[in-house]
Amino acid sequence: MDPLGRAMIFPQENSVWKFIKYVMLGQYQDLQVQTRLFSEETKAQMVMFNGSTDAMRGSISASTRAFEASFTNMKDSLWLARDTARLTVFNTYSRKRDELITGLSAQGVDTSIAQKISDQIAAERSDLKTALFTKQDGAIQNVNSGLKDLNRQFRDIIQGYRTDRKIQVDKSAIMAIPD
Repeated sequence: MDPLGRAMIFPQENSVWKFIKYVMLGQYQDLQVQTRLFSEETKAQMVMFNGSTDAMRGSISASTRAFEASFTNMKDSLWLARDTARLTVFNTYSRKRDELITGLSAQGVDTSIAQKISDQIAAERSDLKTALFTKQDGAIQNVNSGLKDLNRQFRDIIQGYRTDRKIQVDKSAIMAIPD
């Protein structure tokens, strides 16, 4: 039974219930403290503005506008950082594609098809840059979709080149074995 004579659902008060009561009581006390501090701060601000709510509203509006402007600048800088990072990744992969094609060509592999696809991917850079800097999510998705398909084709062709090269090397090794 509780102090009012009502039957309690959980008659034994275990440590979990004690903790919940402690937290809830603490939150209630914290709310009282915060309410008192807010009231005191408001009174102090009213004194600072000579009791003029209009002056206080003007000050609050100015502070809010300054915060919103800084938030907008931060959002723009984050977007710019994302754009720059995306173009840096694009440039890195372009360089790696070129190195891969050069390496295969040096081994005597005809890389003309891979080079054409690599050139198509490189041509997408200007579209990607435009889409990023105009902040058009739909355009970015379209460019990324096209790049994904081209990159898959490139990987498949390179895998085919490597498989063919391995077969040629194995065939040469077999042919070099004396009878």
